[in-house]
Amino acid sequence: MKNALLILILTFYFFDSENYLYAQRVDGTELTLKKTFAGESMKSNKSFSVDRKLSSLIIDITGTVNSGKIIITLWPPNGDKPKIFEIDVTTTMEFHQTVILKKMPEYIGEWSINIVAENANGSYFFSMRTSSI
Repeated sequence: MKNALLILILTFYFFDSENYLYAQRVDGTELTLKKTFAGESMKSNKSFSVDRKLSSLIIDITGTVNSGKIIITLWPPNGDKPKIFEIDVTTTMEFHQTVILKKMPEYIGEWSINIVAENANGSYFFSMRTSSI
């Protein structure tokens, strides 16, 4: 009989007061933000911590609007220039980035995430997660 290896990854989900989904995984952490707008304007600030014990950081952003715009700004821990993603009527946003933290230690620490919707008719999905694999 062959030996089998079973890997169990536990995930705990919870919502904050603004109904944003957070997931805490044993081997990492995930922050997922998503919303659909119907001509709304709003601002929201969140944070996400990247632990030095983990090996990778994955960022995913998707979104589309029929009018208005949604702006997602990511402030890295080292205070460098922010990464700005603007979703407007000219684009359907699809962004994916995987970072190996040993190669880019400046990504370790507390990130700030700012989301602004300006008269937006559309939606976005944002995910930032870490992994030890």
